[in-house]
Amino acid sequence: MLTRLRRRSTAIAAGVVALLLVAVLIANSVIKHVAEGRIARLAACRLQATGPVHASLPGTFAGLGAVFGSVGDVRVQADGVPRDGVTAHVDAVLHDVTPGGATSGGTAVATAAYSAMTQQLVQMSGLADPTMAADGAGLLITGTRSGLPVTVHATISTSPDTFTITPTTVRVLGRDLTVATLTSIPLVKDLARQLDPKVFPLPNLPDGAVLTAVRAGASGLSLDFSVPKRSGSKADTACPSGQSTTD
Repeated sequence: MLTRLRRRSTAIAAGVVALLLVAVLIANSVIKHVAEGRIARLAACRLQATGPVHASLPGTFAGLGAVFGSVGDVRVQADGVPRDGVTAHVDAVLHDVTPGGATSGGTAVATAAYSAMTQQLVQMSGLADPTMAADGAGLLITGTRSGLPVTVHATISTSPDTFTITPTTVRVLGRDLTVATLTSIPLVKDLARQLDPKVFPLPNLPDGAVLTAVRAGASGLSLDFSVPKRSGSKADTACPSGQSTTD
């Protein structure tokens, strides 16, 4: 009899534990979903994104962690983030995030398609119908000038809040010339004055982010940022939690 009672008690205890685990997992899932939605709405407002914004908490118990003061890692992906006439896709990861907005830092990548930079290319190169593509670590800009096909090779350099595209050599009339020697060709001598280095400022970077690198990819420029440690702050009244995403 005692053996049966012990077995029954053990079975009941196991059942209770299983139910508690299920309840914990459900609660974690619900809280995690709510937290992700709120983070996405806040990110959409701060980044002024015109496209979908998603937030994810990859930690297994990130939902319950939010209740007890530690969300963990947070990943935010946003489309249509505008900066100086160019829209970009942003993919950011913040570490050790708390409900109060503190973080131990993180990284972010903003990627802009070459096709979104046509206006900037015209101003920078003076070429008609310019296109841009990766050229190893640099860029290749092609277009026409006075009806002549022109190809410009350029390098990329960075500072904490700017990046600079510097034309180095130009291929025109079947010849590869440095920018400085273009003045010897009458049809394109004015082009040399337009091919000065072009500085692209990055004002109002969020949360003190610092530009660390610019990479030329197959379809666009990718800007790498580091995000510093940040202490918690008061609620952002400019971006209320009820702000909807464009998702």
